[in-house]
Amino acid sequence: MLDFAAEVSGRGIEMWVRYVLLPGITDSDHDCTALARFVLLHSSISVVDVLPYHELGKDKWAKLGLQYPLAHLKPYNMDDAQRFAAKLRSIIREGVVVQCN
Repeated sequence: MLDFAAEVSGRGIEMWVRYVLLPGITDSDHDCTALARFVLLHSSISVVDVLPYHELGKDKWAKLGLQYPLAHLKPYNMDDAQRFAAKLRSIIREGVVVQCN
């Protein structure tokens, strides 16, 4: 994935990043800084979608008779997701849209 991102960015092709916030897994200050570093390394990234974890797919797993691997997680708090997005915005360059959906 990293090689692909570098190739696409090197060709000047616009990219969007979709980043899923999982409580206690992908939402630390270190994670935010690492994401910002990735965005800064790839000049063709124009949008970062911060996607708070939700349980909308949980029922599909049950219908398939499968154990939901993220059952221990609670849906991500939107206020916390907005704070993560704001911190990311403060680190990355101007012109990159950070949206929290």
